[in-house]
Amino acid sequence: MPIADRLFTNGSFHTLDPSRPDGPPADALASWRGRIVAVGSQAEVDALVGPHTEVVDLVGATVLPGFIETHMHPIAAGVMMSAAQIGYPACHDIDGVVSALATRANMTPTGEPIQTWGYDDSLMDDDRHLTRDDLNRASTNHPILVRHVSGHLSYANDRALELAGITEDVEDPVGGLFQRDGSGRLNGCMEETAGFAVSAALPTASLEDTAAAVKAISDLCLSVGTTTMTDAAVVTPTMYAAYQQGVEDGSLRVRTQVFPIWRTAGDLPFRTGIGDGLTHHGHVRHCSTKEIDHLANSVVFLHKDGALKSPFSGLKLLKEMLQHCPTVIDVVHGDVHRVALCLHQRLGGGVFPPAGIPAFAGYGVERIRGENLAVAKNRVDHLKHIWHRTP
Repeated sequence: MPIADRLFTNGSFHTLDPSRPDGPPADALASWRGRIVAVGSQAEVDALVGPHTEVVDLVGATVLPGFIETHMHPIAAGVMMSAAQIGYPACHDIDGVVSALATRANMTPTGEPIQTWGYDDSLMDDDRHLTRDDLNRASTNHPILVRHVSGHLSYANDRALELAGITEDVEDPVGGLFQRDGSGRLNGCMEETAGFAVSAALPTASLEDTAAAVKAISDLCLSVGTTTMTDAAVVTPTMYAAYQQGVEDGSLRVRTQVFPIWRTAGDLPFRTGIGDGLTHHGHVRHCSTKEIDHLANSVVFLHKDGALKSPFSGLKLLKEMLQHCPTVIDVVHGDVHRVALCLHQRLGGGVFPPAGIPAFAGYGVERIRGENLAVAKNRVDHLKHIWHRTP
């Protein structure tokens, strides 16, 4: 056992050790080169103290294990930390959002875009989504793009729609929807892939800005006790390079797992540097619109047919889809849960048959076993966004 280079003492250390759930907190903790080497009574830990050990007196503070964030978009969050703050609690209503955007517009040269993220309709007093008319109140001289806190909706003003070439006769893209008001006019709210055209028309963050975002979100995570984070969608080479740069220059200080998106993974600059104790690759996320469309048809058919009444009934269409597109389960590792729930909510509504999701998951796991593939833990993402408003 190495001599500790740091000793933390005079604290209440809650280890959450399942073998001693009712045991008293530990008294001290010793670390060596950033790793815990001992935690226990003061006498046990003192045995690892040497003449050069730094002793840190916690003055009675409570110490917990670091929190693990399993799904986030750290770079986007880091970039938006310096953007207009339009989410709750910074804003409580749409007037507040408009005011924050107008203030940013007054600081921004005419014609330059304004982008931000974090709007949550469920936390606003107005209890509704933003519209193009709302954003036009903030500015008609700047393209404005606001992303919903979920990442699955976005809102644009007239200038942004015009810049992207989106007109009233635009057709809904595969996997997306342009919302319209009662008269059929575009209202500026774009679901899923409908927002891609506006995003593509606006400038993306540079490597310098992206690397700064990695540092900002890393520092923020540590400040609230989060020691592991997950980037659930690494899409561009710049994003990947920013993590590698953070490893090399020391600005990335939390353990990080990255999920490359399969359709762009071939463009990512894979090289030695991500795969150590600080960073590693997680799942490869699968987002083929063709396969999701097929799954959507399966969900609608199965729901309307009422066949999902037992764990393995009504799976004909799903089975056909998996036979033609086995990578949906193989690559996503259970993300079919999320796709089924989201699509059902959007296309059918109502209460999904209780056995429905286990049926999808069960068949996927059985197929993986049948193919002698590694069985990964299922991921159930975005469930907090599947809910019904109350009147």
